[in-house]
Amino acid sequence: MLDLRQRALAFGFTYTPIEELVANATPEEIVQRVAAIGPVGGNITPKVRRDADALLGTADVPKVRISQALELYLEEIALDEQIGKSPEQFKNYSKVKRRAIANFIRLNGDMPMTEIGRDHARKVYRFWADRIQPKDDRTPMSGNSANWDLGNLRKLYRRYFEHMETRTARTRSAIFASLRTS
Repeated sequence: MLDLRQRALAFGFTYTPIEELVANATPEEIVQRVAAIGPVGGNITPKVRRDADALLGTADVPKVRISQALELYLEEIALDEQIGKSPEQFKNYSKVKRRAIANFIRLNGDMPMTEIGRDHARKVYRFWADRIQPKDDRTPMSGNSANWDLGNLRKLYRRYFEHMETRTARTRSAIFASLRTS
């Protein structure tokens, strides 16, 4: 994926999967991307194929599951959040992130990041809402854990796609947007 992003950037574009190009790009942008490939003259070399995959979003990109995205987040994306943390602080920092992802996986499965939709986020929201305002005689929980989980999911989702530069800002922000329990 990194090679695709770098290759697209070298041409002045952001790597965008073909499905998103078709849905969101203007016809002018698509024409510019095709024109950037240059004249092929019937000879499609491996370089031309790689350029076309990067510019038109046609490459088979491995689907990164949410558990893999969490590891990437902890090891690469969120290094700025970890500066100055002691080993014990990092352990606590990562524990709450892992709990949020474990809850998501328990409810929705370890699904690819690109397939996560608002309905999956709502399932997590309902999971926590049932614990904060139980419909039976269980003792209600405070909303703090719920807000931490939803906040950690929201941040992982946003930062992952910013890092990978694939989903549009509108799509990214709409999935976990404004899901708070209190």
